[in-house]
Amino acid sequence: MPMTDTSPAENAVAIDYSGGDVTVGRCRALLVGVAGNLKVDMRGVGTGVTLPLPAGLIPVSITKVYQSGSTATGVVALY
Repeated sequence: MPMTDTSPAENAVAIDYSGGDVTVGRCRALLVGVAGNLKVDMRGVGTGVTLPLPAGLIPVSITKVYQSGSTATGVVALY
C-alpha cells in the first residue's frame, strides 16, 4: 500500500548541514529541535526558500537543506 502524506512517518534521519548543503530526498515532515531559519528546496517548485521555523513538528516536504542561511538546529527529516 503506498504511503500518503497523512500516513505516519516510518523513518527518521538527522539533518546535519554544518558541513555543507544536504540533499534530503522528499521527506514528509521535519522535526525541529531549536527554532530558526532553514533555507530549503521544497518538494514542489520552491527553490532556495528560507522558512522561519518554530521548534516542533513541521508538516513540510523538502528535498534539500542549504548551509548558508540556515540557523535551526536539531532538525530531523521524517519519511
